[in-house]
Formats: sequence, structure tokens, C-alpha cells
Amino acid sequence: MADLRESGAVDGLGTVLRDEGVGLDELKTLIDVAQGVPEAAEQAEQQLLALKIKLDEAEGAIKIPALAAEATGALDELDAIVEQHGDADSRAQAAMLREQVGALIIGERPEALRRKLAEVSNLQREILSAQPGFWIAFFDHLVSEQGNMSDQKLAQRLINQGRQWISDGNVQGLRTVVGQLVGLVPREKAEAMQRRGYQSGLLN
Repeated sequence: MADLRESGAVDGLGTVLRDEGVGLDELKTLIDVAQGVPEAAEQAEQQLLALKIKLDEAEGAIKIPALAAEATGALDELDAIVEQHGDADSRAQAAMLREQVGALIIGERPEALRRKLAEVSNLQREILSAQPGFWIAFFDHLVSEQGNMSDQKLAQRLINQGRQWISDGNVQGLRTVVGQLVGLVPREKAEAMQRRGYQSGLLN
């Protein structure tokens, strides 16, 4: 049990201990007494575990308002995308996600809410990536980033090819060019692009 005291875990439970009516000194004394006494050590561990659960719940309650605001914004964006580009199936999925997110907010489950937010983002990308305008908007943004690309000659060739694919109406060819151009952009910028997508080119 000594390692628990050295890590500061006991001190971090101070607020929850007060809420539960347990003194911090009392718990530290229990741990001191538990040294070399299996039954007392087990009792102390169980009490610490119960208090740790309470602390996690309190931390989750603090995170919920920010996550709720983020979820509301993401769902509103999804609704706008579905309104313009969705079908019956995507409308049903969006409605179900909104219901599930609402339940998670009420239930104050931050980790599950984060996972559900990822599902919202995935549905957004799925709908948008089926639209030719998405790839044109993505391509146009990449053209604006040409100066940051690692191989300028290759970037220019790909841009020329992309423009040709747009002129020919070849969406698959354009998608391939976009993927290659993303590979020339610095990693942080590329990751941000892939997370955000380019729905601005599709939403009025």
C-alpha cells in the first residue's frame, strides 16, 4: 500500500472524501495501520477504490457541459449536411445519433459521449465523400496549400492532372489526386484536413 501514498493518490481524493464524510487523515491512518496486516490492507484498498470511482464520476460531471456543447454543434452540422445531401437512411442514422447523444448527456457518460461524437463525424464524412463537390472543394483547398508541399514539381503535375479530371468529370481520378496531394502536405496539416473535411464547399 506504500506506493499509493507516494503517488499522491490519497491527496487527490480529498474533495470526494469530504463529500463522503470521510476524513483524509482517517484514511491515511487506515493505510498506515494496514502495513503488514492483510485484512486491513484489503479494507483500505476497497475504500480507496470506492472513492476513486467517486472521483472519476465527479471529473466526468465537469467534462459533460463542454462535451454537450461540442455534441450539439456536431449534430447541427450533421443535420445541415443531411438536409442537403442525405437520403432516407442517413436521415434515420442522424436522428438515432441525436437521440443517443441526448441520453448520454443526461446520463453524464463522457467517454461514451466521445465515442458517439466520433460516430457523428464518421457519418458526416461518409455523406460528404459521396458528393463530387466534396472532392472539388478538397482539391481547391489543397491547391491553396501548394506552397507547403514537400515536392513542388510533383505537386504541380498532380494539380494539373486534378484540373483535367474535373474538366472530364472523372471523380475517381480526382479522388486519387487528392490522396496523393495530401501525402505531400505536412503531417499536422494533413491530419487536420482529414478530420475537418471540406463541407464548406458543399453547404450553402
